[in-house]
Amino acid sequence: MKESNAGRSLAFIQSLRGFALLCVVGVHTLSFFTSLKPAHPLLPFLTFGSVLFVLAVPLFIWISGFVLAFNYPHATSWTKYYKKRISSVLPAYLVSSLAYLVFSSFSIDQWSWQFPGFRIILFKIMTGSSYGHLWFVFLIFQFYLIFPFFSRYCLQEKVLRNPWKWFILFIIIQTLWHINVPTFLSDNLLGFSGYSSLILLASRSFFSYIFFFVLGVYMGVKYYKDRQLGFLEKLPLWPFAVFAAFSLLFVSQSWVVGIGIYGSFNNITETFRLGEKIFFPLLYGSLIIICLKISLIFSSRANLLFYVLTILGNRSFGIYLIHAGILIICYHLLILTGVVPSSVLFYILLFIAVLSLSFIFEGLLARAPFFNFIIGRKAE
Repeated sequence: MKESNAGRSLAFIQSLRGFALLCVVGVHTLSFFTSLKPAHPLLPFLTFGSVLFVLAVPLFIWISGFVLAFNYPHATSWTKYYKKRISSVLPAYLVSSLAYLVFSSFSIDQWSWQFPGFRIILFKIMTGSSYGHLWFVFLIFQFYLIFPFFSRYCLQEKVLRNPWKWFILFIIIQTLWHINVPTFLSDNLLGFSGYSSLILLASRSFFSYIFFFVLGVYMGVKYYKDRQLGFLEKLPLWPFAVFAAFSLLFVSQSWVVGIGIYGSFNNITETFRLGEKIFFPLLYGSLIIICLKISLIFSSRANLLFYVLTILGNRSFGIYLIHAGILIICYHLLILTGVVPSSVLFYILLFIAVLSLSFIFEGLLARAPFFNFIIGRKAE
């Protein structure tokens, strides 16, 4: 999320980061739909929005693959590469993990701190489960670790000349992992004290998103060589838009049906979500293509939306780290004022409050000598 641009302008990438950040705040804001009853009239709309905003993770991963390939298209000193990647992610991850462990240890009911034991703290840090959103930083770090492999074997000219078979291969690998591994672990580790965290970790390992990373790597190399994505411009937008629209409706409606059958979203079985997992790489791959084509168009024109998205993209890492805690605080404040998740106003106010407060708080941290290093940005 914090890759440099090697001195080259990638403004459209920053705008995509900004849009991905909006999707993050959006999906976390809408996540409270899980408290609604199956027959609630808002449920179809909230599930549709949630499925759409899930794009945040595939898009961020695509961006990471694109920028890494753009910045490191040839053999380089991998020792320096790893030092740079580790220094850009690990301190932020560790500090954020500890901060959120303290934050989540506060009990509102008892108005006191209840800290977990050292082993639990260590386990949470080692599995990316210190807090709900930090698994993504853990995931990005995995892609940083494996990128040199792609640089050595997957960026060869013969691979770049015929990418489609590689795309298909990684779609199959990602889908098989997504379908089989969580179920296998669930069947074999049931009863183990940390099995739920391990299942979550497996479902969110780099294999679960490998296609999006490979797609980004390929496009990053092409952009480095050609300074444009000519092949992308030749692709018509409407087939991707039609497929994405129908897929979003299918997946969101399956969530509604699953909630009706199982009583809540959290009770929906992995088997029931099989169709969703099959659609996953093609749906979000199509949405990435749509976002990229739109971003390339807007980047060539001066407009307010592109400017705002670029600013958010520049601050995306810090806002991402901060927003989860602000989300919970704002949620409780809204509940205290009588604005509840069964109301449309709840989601509108929560989204605006979380985004604006996270933006302000990130700006304050950027001016602090230590925290500006953690969030990867200094105040201008």
